[in-house]
Amino acid sequence: MYKIETETGVYKLKPFSYNVFEKNMTKYFEWMNCPKVTKFNAHGLFAKTAEDIAAWIKAMDKKEVLCWMLFNPLGEWIGVVSLQSFNWIYRTAEIAMWIGDSTEWGKGLATGMIYNACQHAFERMNLNRIWSGTAETNRGMQKALEKNGFRKEGVFRQGMFLSGRYADIFCYSLLVRDWNERKAAAK
Repeated sequence: MYKIETETGVYKLKPFSYNVFEKNMTKYFEWMNCPKVTKFNAHGLFAKTAEDIAAWIKAMDKKEVLCWMLFNPLGEWIGVVSLQSFNWIYRTAEIAMWIGDSTEWGKGLATGMIYNACQHAFERMNLNRIWSGTAETNRGMQKALEKNGFRKEGVFRQGMFLSGRYADIFCYSLLVRDWNERKAAAK
């Protein structure tokens, strides 16, 4: 378990739990079908179905996704951060996250979620590179990545279709050497 301390209390990142997920499946459906929550990603393009959820859980069963659930100080599930798209030859993975409860936005939680997932990836899994792509309009995700030392390394021009128009995807990465340098400088 990882913790994120904020002015409003301690948030906890816990490994994905099927029991918690099943008890909160309605909440997941609401988040994944909410335009406000999905406005910066492809989740909002198609309504989520039971089959979509089954595919997501199956991917985790195959170890293709390493996922943590974020809980607020009251113990309510409010979001997810995951490592996915692993390439075990090159020791890379994609990081993705979302906070479904919009009342929790703007508290620095995304920065903390990304930090903890990267710490796990670099220090426990021996990965070399973590990458992420985000919509050009998703300034919150860009800030959270940059605060964790990610560097913008490119643009997929018009790589996604959001809100009725094509948008660029900004590509970011963080190498284990960058991670180690930042940690050494912080001491």
